[in-house]
Amino acid sequence: MSFKVNLSHLLLFLLLVGSALYIDIGFQLKPYFVLAFLAMMTCLVSILNTLYIKHALFSILSFILFVYFLYKAYESSSLFDHLYVFNILLAPVVAQVSGRVEARRLKYYLYIYIALTLVAFTAELLYRLTHPVVGGQLLSWDDYRMSFYALKISSLMYSNSNGIGMHALITICFIFSIKYSIRSGEAIPFSSKDHASLNFSILLTTFFLIFSFSRAAMLVLVFVIALYGFMVSKRFRLLSYVLLPVVMILLYQFYKSYIKMDGSFLTKFEISINLLNYFSEASFLQLFLGNNLDDPKLIFDGFSGYYGHTHYFDLAFKGGLVGSFLYLFLLLMPFFKCGKSYTFFFVAFFLLGLSNIRIFGHYIFLILPMYLVYLGKKNGD
Repeated sequence: MSFKVNLSHLLLFLLLVGSALYIDIGFQLKPYFVLAFLAMMTCLVSILNTLYIKHALFSILSFILFVYFLYKAYESSSLFDHLYVFNILLAPVVAQVSGRVEARRLKYYLYIYIALTLVAFTAELLYRLTHPVVGGQLLSWDDYRMSFYALKISSLMYSNSNGIGMHALITICFIFSIKYSIRSGEAIPFSSKDHASLNFSILLTTFFLIFSFSRAAMLVLVFVIALYGFMVSKRFRLLSYVLLPVVMILLYQFYKSYIKMDGSFLTKFEISINLLNYFSEASFLQLFLGNNLDDPKLIFDGFSGYYGHTHYFDLAFKGGLVGSFLYLFLLLMPFFKCGKSYTFFFVAFFLLGLSNIRIFGHYIFLILPMYLVYLGKKNGD
């Protein structure tokens, strides 16, 4: 029995450390790939022997989702270009491993994950700020003029720093969920004594979100903070009824003058139009089962201008009705266990999905089961 407990602790440690260190260390290698692979394979062998019943449905559904998209990756031109689908396996593995760890120790693993994530964010930010890139060319300090997009491209963790913005936002939402659960008096592995540590974690993670220069992540973060205030404070709710119309008018005036200059914002309309064109011309089989994971332009020639770049486009085009249903049902499952505390993640994911494309982000499939385990677990378990 002691061996099983120790093994669960070791596997959870490897998963969290690997997920936090999602950063290139050279040779196109991330520690995440090695540590997560070892933990996943060990856990999958263990699951074959004994399935942790408490999270069995979530684990089975997430594994079905993985098989569904793995087949699509196999049907693509190169399976190795789409290995990100293996991130889905984090969901059943984390659910099974962390479900076997005592509740009182879970919060220490979370703090380790947050601390190492901030270390990775620090290294990524320092590298990105000192390696500005424009048009694929590294700028010299003589040519460097603080170009906005030059500071977003050379990320050590993702294709650009928008990935940092979403990663940081999802982490912040999970911390807000913990704070809300504490305020609600729910029996979770945290208490009011943890508020200071959680607030400090939010502040530090917000710093890196801001310096991701992801405007969408910043706007959604403001909304999430307002949502938290609305849910926990009666005074804030009363104040929001007065201020909300004023804020909406100011935002409208700002975007009315800004929208014509912001090419990135305008491309979202092109993406929506292209998706509607796809719906009108695609076959029933494409709409039902989706397509492979290659560049959509290579599969459907009806696109004009920008396409992709949102969660909705990716789910509809690649997942089809079946894949979208599986994915969305998996996203909804924590609601049944966590209730209102899950609202922050859910709202942020769908708002940011209007301008971002990270449906296979490893942090998504790490945080989803953590909601079930951390916010659905009793202190005495």
